[in-house]
Amino acid sequence: SNADVIGNEVSGGREGIGGGNRIVGNRVYGATDVGIGSVFGSAVGSAAISGNVVYGTKIGIRTGSVSVDHNLVYDVTEAAIAVTLGSDLQFVEHNTLAITTGAALRLEGSGAAAEDFRFRNTRVRNNVIWASGGDAIQVVNGSVTNLVSDYNLVFLEGPARFGTYAGTGYATREAWSYALGHDANSRVGDPRFVNPEGADGVLGFDGADRGRDDDFRLLAGSPATDLGDPASLYFLEPGPNGARANAGHLGNTKDATPSAAETVFLLSPHGLAKLEMGETRAIDWSSSGLAAWRSVALLDLGPASNPAQAADGRWWITETFRDPAT
Repeated sequence: SNADVIGNEVSGGREGIGGGNRIVGNRVYGATDVGIGSVFGSAVGSAAISGNVVYGTKIGIRTGSVSVDHNLVYDVTEAAIAVTLGSDLQFVEHNTLAITTGAALRLEGSGAAAEDFRFRNTRVRNNVIWASGGDAIQVVNGSVTNLVSDYNLVFLEGPARFGTYAGTGYATREAWSYALGHDANSRVGDPRFVNPEGADGVLGFDGADRGRDDDFRLLAGSPATDLGDPASLYFLEPGPNGARANAGHLGNTKDATPSAAETVFLLSPHGLAKLEMGETRAIDWSSSGLAAWRSVALLDLGPASNPAQAADGRWWITETFRDPAT
């Protein structure tokens, strides 16, 4: 179906929401199999699964070629997000996933053949994953082409592993990153949620408040604050916002946890970089709140009309949009 499914509360049944073009802002709980599923929108450019809260089911979100962003998924028994087949460009970003077993994010093929499983240019970034069992990231079988996973916050407890790739388990981010090249800029640590179990001390659906008091907002000083990819948008976050998006389902939204008034971030070399004695390495960093002025956006206006500007590569019209009075 190409219908939009927006702003509903759905409970019970085998599958909470099964199909749709844009599935946005729904609360889905208590489904016996899948909360949101059977969404394959490669032919529909506007298809998206965004801003939903899903809990109390076996698989939270199951999708094919639709980007999945800004969802909160928890209290599941098999997978928080299961992506099947993939597409030529797909994002799994700005989600908060909490599991006790199974996988937080599972990438799976439809068959045993490698050609059935190609995630071309799939980007997994800016997510917060809390795993107290199972795998934070699980690649089930086949081949992955241009999969990029980075800038995620992962919290591991008990027997949980950072990931499994084609049957090989990697207990730590270091082992996962050095073997596969992913998540070099991700972090491992407690996301410091406000109160996941809520005032009643019950996680998820309890028959009374139906999970509405479960609070997965970030406390001030959370390591997920300002952890997002520096290239990601952050303009919707309230100030101070560190000029960088938070990880998790509230990143780059009006409900994001504010940043410190002044921030400095080391961008590279990252924490897992290997350096040799005597090696010279440039240090990249960014800051916010330290100067009176900061860039908010740069507009590419095309070739400069002034020959002198064009000759030395100045392609920007400077000061055009600044109000002299401010």
